[in-house]
Amino acid sequence: MKSLKILFAFSLLAVAGFAASGCQTMAESEDTAVPWSRPQAWEQKQPGMGM
Repeated sequence: MKSLKILFAFSLLAVAGFAASGCQTMAESEDTAVPWSRPQAWEQKQPGMGM
């Protein structure tokens, strides 16, 4: 009877551990091939020259 209680306690502890651990999916990275240091189109124009 004592071994049954130990087995039940261990099973309950294992189930609680699995429930508390949760799940995580591996999401695709949202990085792009364009580096952040590339200047924008409006940064290369002369001021006051229009388009």
